[in-house]
Amino acid sequence: MARRREQAIVDGRRLWNVVTTRWRAGDLALDEELVCSMGRLLLIGSRPRDWDDVLSLVQQTMNISRLVPRLGTAARQDVAIPRIRAPYTPADMKNDGSEIEDEYDEPKPGSEFDIFDTHKSKSLVVGRGHSSSISPRDAHAYAVPSNSSLSLLTEACLKMVIKKPAQNYWALLTDTNSYGVKPDLDNIHMMLRVLRQARSSAEALEMLREEMPRLDIVPVNKTLRIAMSVCVRDGLNPNIFQNAQRILDVMQNTLPDPDVPTMNMFLEVAIKSPEPSVLTRALERMEPGVMNVRSLLNFGSEHSEQRGGLLEPRDKEYALELIQRMIGLYDRLLLRAEPPLEGSVRQTFEDRRAKLAAFLTRKKLKLEEWVAAREKARQEKEKGRHEKEVDGENEEADGEHEKADGEKEQAYRKKEDEDEDEEEEDW
Repeated sequence: MARRREQAIVDGRRLWNVVTTRWRAGDLALDEELVCSMGRLLLIGSRPRDWDDVLSLVQQTMNISRLVPRLGTAARQDVAIPRIRAPYTPADMKNDGSEIEDEYDEPKPGSEFDIFDTHKSKSLVVGRGHSSSISPRDAHAYAVPSNSSLSLLTEACLKMVIKKPAQNYWALLTDTNSYGVKPDLDNIHMMLRVLRQARSSAEALEMLREEMPRLDIVPVNKTLRIAMSVCVRDGLNPNIFQNAQRILDVMQNTLPDPDVPTMNMFLEVAIKSPEPSVLTRALERMEPGVMNVRSLLNFGSEHSEQRGGLLEPRDKEYALELIQRMIGLYDRLLLRAEPPLEGSVRQTFEDRRAKLAAFLTRKKLKLEEWVAAREKARQEKEKGRHEKEVDGENEEADGEHEKADGEKEQAYRKKEDEDEDEEEEDW
């Protein structure tokens, strides 16, 4: 697969030479869609050079200067940027690709995205909100960045594990005094992935609580899951549980129904905490959410697209896993807490644990019965389809037999007619 992608990128680089040649000559107008298509092609590659060339591509076509030196240059080594690990890249493809032999004797990979001297020819930079009457025949115009370009640059930085340049590109493109790009939900998700990679849970929380309300963007389930996964990865942060709690607050204040995977990750954060009191606080914090989850399992959700608001079987399994994990945490506190729980606190936890265990047993039995009934219905449907196919094959075979009998009868009648003609001629 990596080799096929490599060949596709080589062909794309060769084609890009043709595109830029025509663009510089004024025969072709570049737009963001074409630029991002080339950038996406580079991002599917396995070589770090391909990912780094995305920044050069944007510089060449949009006149947005690289905010990090080019890979393989001396300036890059002087910058405090971690070395690209690329764990899924084959060992012989972790170099810059300069050893690739080109049967057409073309420039080395990377030179396709070199910038050129705009003073030698008429040039035009078209910014957001501006237009020009100059046609591509008279001058070449730079492409205008928008959300696709912001996502492209952020993903390239994600692959190269460079958080600070990603944030710098974000600030540059979203600045109202420069390009004025308004981030959308996909841009937010991509930046959250960059923060997850850098274990920056505090900045992820800031994006949820400050950046998204400022942009008038409402988080969805996916948003909260990515944000909470940042906390799971940022396990050594002493303030991680507080950050996870605030993300849980955002979930409760914005989502119509609790998101079970987000709640599961919150418990995972609590389990990893070295403080013994964190588990107790986490269980207390989760109690209202678990009651809502039980309500969803019993009555469904009015926001569900399923008939009657019932949850999907996969969502039911996630919810039951959450309750099972809650029971395990109660057991952990009741049996191994130091100091041991006593008095009303212990009694409260025992009662909650017993209720959850009884509820889990009932729901598991119902879910198993439902799965068995669905499997039986599927088998019966498959059996009916098979019988219908067999009947169709039998009908087709009967039709062929009838056709063969008809052909035999026609041949017999034709032979009789020929014999009668011969008898008439003899007579």
